[in-house]
Amino acid sequence: MGFYYEVSERNLPAADYNGRSQMTDIQIAIIALPSVLSIVAVLVGILINNSRLGDTNSRISELRSHMDNRFDDMRDTWRAELRRVEEVIDARLKHLEER
Repeated sequence: MGFYYEVSERNLPAADYNGRSQMTDIQIAIIALPSVLSIVAVLVGILINNSRLGDTNSRISELRSHMDNRFDDMRDTWRAELRRVEEVIDARLKHLEER
């Protein structure tokens, strides 16, 4: 059983008992070709978008690790500064207590 189309007065293929003739492979291919091209274009777009998302995710991961390193460095700097301020305050308090 195949696809059928209505037969006009100038039928080229032999018609079946309902007055319709069976479509040839070329006619089916001509009808299906635009759909196949659209599907291929959409799939290519999906693949390109997926690769771009992968690149974006890797870049975000790099930035996140860089920011983590920066925060660790800043935390160490603040601890060192706070330790220095604490030592200065302790020295001043000792100086005041000795008076």
